[in-house]
Formats: sequence, C-alpha cells, structure tokens
Amino acid sequence: MMINMNKQLRNSLILSIAGNVGMIVVRVIYTYDLYYVFLLWNLFLAAVPLLISDRIYRRHRNYGMGIYVLLLLWLLFLPNAPYIITDLVHLYHRPPVPYWFDMCLVLLSAFNGLVLGFVSIGQIEKTIQYYKLGRYMNVMRLLTFLAMSYGVYLGRYLRFNSWDAFIRPVQVARGAFSSINLHTLGFVLTFTFVTYVLYSFYQAILLRRVPKVS
Repeated sequence: MMINMNKQLRNSLILSIAGNVGMIVVRVIYTYDLYYVFLLWNLFLAAVPLLISDRIYRRHRNYGMGIYVLLLLWLLFLPNAPYIITDLVHLYHRPPVPYWFDMCLVLLSAFNGLVLGFVSIGQIEKTIQYYKLGRYMNVMRLLTFLAMSYGVYLGRYLRFNSWDAFIRPVQVARGAFSSINLHTLGFVLTFTFVTYVLYSFYQAILLRRVPKVS
C-alpha cells in the first residue's frame, strides 16, 4: 500500500528509514551486538498510527460510526511515534562503536518516529476538515498532543504498551490514576510543548502544497 502523502516527503522518509535500518544492520555486523535492534521494533510501532490514519484518510466516507473506533485505535497507538525520543536514555558510549555513531543512530530513529507521527496527525486533521470541524482544529490538535504525550509517559515510566489498554485495562487504569502528580504534569506539558512546536514547523515547511481531502 502506498501511503498518501507529498511525493517528495514520502521519498525522503523512505530514504531516511532505509538509512536508519542500514545503520542498525551495520552496527550489528560490526559488533555482533543486538542491543540497538529494539529500534527496529520501535520504528515499526511508530508506523502503525500512520497505517491506521492512512486508511481513515482514504476511506473515511465509507466507515460511518466505525470511524470513531478507528480514531480511538489510532490515538492509542499514536504515542509510539514520538516515544522513540525517550530512547535517548539508552545513549552512552558502548565500545567499540564510536559515541557519535550511536548518537546519530538514536537521533535519526527519533526523527523518523516524529515524522511518521506528524504525517499521521496531518492525515487525521485533513479528514476532520472534511467533516466541517476545522474551527475546532486548534483545540483538537492540542488535546491530541496532550493525550499523545501522556501516552509516552505511561510507556516510558510505567512501561505500558498500546495493547495493554485491551489486555490489561484495569492495570492501565490504576497506573494512570496513580501517576497523577507534578512530575507527570511537568513531563506531559513539556513534551506537548516541544512536539507541538515541532509539528507547527513541520506543517509550515513541508505540508504547504498537500491537497485537501475530498
């Protein structure tokens, strides 16, 4: 399936992810160490919300009320895209690999995760415009980024995965309730601010010529 996005952006993203995977493969061959292979899984999870939003974007007129189920599923998996930023906690010198190589590897992975998430959010926003809800866009965007940032917090600090909402809903609810404190608030607000600003730049620079959904 060809993801619906600006051709230049799509080609650049494919090149970036291919290079990302190549760097991981080279590292494994060079060190016989599988440590950073987990980034491949995280990149796959980062692509899941884009696969969901692309389906919504292409076939939104055919789903009826079912679109809300897909939107909920999309929102549950969306935190996986920016989550890779927090993989910077794993970054320190691991000889014989130069520190700069691992730094570039993790930063590129985080960048690719962000772009995958931003493309996905953009598709959902285009779909919202189709339903004549554009005047609520800023509020919806802010709520989306707040929910996404809180999801990243739950993943990094409480170690919940997106699918835990289905297989361990009680534990997730308890964890979410017990996590309400100033540390959580500080993380969510800071992460929301940073990703929101980056998304604003992304839209201003890369999405100026993307056609509206019809």
